[in-house]
Amino acid sequence: MKENEKKMKSLTVTTIIDISDEAFNVLKKIYDEGYAEFKDTQYDSYDEYFKAAMNEKWLPMSMERFNKRNFGGVKYEYINELCEANLISNVSDAWHLTYKINSLGKKMLEENESQ
Repeated sequence: MKENEKKMKSLTVTTIIDISDEAFNVLKKIYDEGYAEFKDTQYDSYDEYFKAAMNEKWLPMSMERFNKRNFGGVKYEYINELCEANLISNVSDAWHLTYKINSLGKKMLEENESQ
């Protein structure tokens, strides 16, 4: 061994993360699209948004537009599940609430490609 070389040790960590099938599908979708952006985070669903519009007497946008503005209408509970599992991270410099897959999420997808 040379004088300046450090002795290195390789470590292996096995992690098992339990998430719902729906959350796993959302993780794959985020990977495919590159990110998940939510512009109307105060509403959990189009139905909740529509009810608010009717109660406050303003013209609601279409469900199609709402879904485009909110990562295809994905339920926020799956985003929360992925955050809690540390598979996605908030993009801090994005204009709207946006998530990307982090290194652990990418690793989990690579290791579970066949599912």
